This record gives sequence, structure tokens and C-alpha cells, in this order.
Amino acid sequence: GGRGEGATERAATHLKSHSFLLGAELARTAKFWTSQVNTVLQGCAHISNHLDFSKDYHGEEDRKIGAQILGKDGRELPPSQITKLLH
Repeated sequence: GGRGEGATERAATHLKSHSFLLGAELARTAKFWTSQVNTVLQGCAHISNHLDFSKDYHGEEDRKIGAQILGKDGRELPPSQITKLLH
């Protein structure tokens, strides 16, 4: 369900209320599944945060490099000119 009690939890509660042993196992399975899903979501959030940081950091580095590779007239040098400077 993600918010409150989902269909599996409701089924487990209903089965337990009628003394079915399967109800307790279903509840345990749902709890385990929810734990696993939350672990995956945390991992995704961590990766997303790292990608956002990397994009911002490297974007700033690219801007710094771009600002340093300007021609005498103040305009950006085309790649062919930059290559000539490196050789």
C-alpha cells in the first residue's frame, strides 16, 4: 500500500481474525517485503542525490574550464584552435 494498511495487510488481519495460521505468515511476509522496498528506495535516493551533486559539481568545473579557454578577442576558441594549442 505505501500509505497505511495495504491489501496484503488487510488480508493478513482478516485471516488472523478467523484463526488461520496463514494470516500471521502473510503479515510477516508483507512486513519483510515493505522493508526490502524501503531499502531499494533509500538506495535510489542516495544514487539520485549523488548524481545531482556530480552534475552540479562537474557543470561548474566545465564552466571554469570554458572560461579559461578564450581567444585573444574574448570569445570561446573552437575545438580546432584548442587542438592546435595542445600540439
